[in-house]
Amino acid sequence: MVQVKSMIKKGTLLFLGTGASMGIPVIGCFCEVCKSEDQHNMRFRSSILCTINEQRLLVDCGPDFRQQALKHDIDLVDGVIFTHAHNDHTAGIDELRVICLRSGKPIPCLLSADTAKDLKIRFGYIFEESDPYAGLVPRLGMQEFERDRGEVVFQGVRIGYTSYRQLGMRVDGLRFGDLAYVSDIKDYHESIFTDLKGIKTLVLSALRF
Repeated sequence: MVQVKSMIKKGTLLFLGTGASMGIPVIGCFCEVCKSEDQHNMRFRSSILCTINEQRLLVDCGPDFRQQALKHDIDLVDGVIFTHAHNDHTAGIDELRVICLRSGKPIPCLLSADTAKDLKIRFGYIFEESDPYAGLVPRLGMQEFERDRGEVVFQGVRIGYTSYRQLGMRVDGLRFGDLAYVSDIKDYHESIFTDLKGIKTLVLSALRF
């Protein structure tokens, strides 16, 4: 875990997954890494759990979320932040229903308007006004980033954000005090260096040189 300081009273960051979109090992791959028995080479899809001022914030909910939650004894989250809409960051969204059932209320979610639009298309059954599934779907309360970069208060936590692009899709990097989480970055504006000024711990995707 990484200690999160500055702007917040107390925080920890837990890496739930650090793998690429297909996870590691990759299905059908027989390379040295994928056949390795080293636990460092068995990596779930990328996601983190930030606990800040007693608020548990899940960042991304990919297809491995069920296994991640079981491994780390995650029974409740106070909010979910989606960095973008790619499948490896959102495909576990239906696994949030048990958390909704346990809490008895929708899970607050923070995301961009682009990501919200995509989720409403791919997971339309979650957003139907009627309830044909008798409550057996996750209920999400949506809070959208208002601009391309700035700050927002989510679940009582002040979070900085800056947007960039990967494969034409908007992705949002996050700042918690002096820690930044910048996933899936490819094309970015020079303003990102201003947004990251003063960062002491930078979590950065590094899929390729």
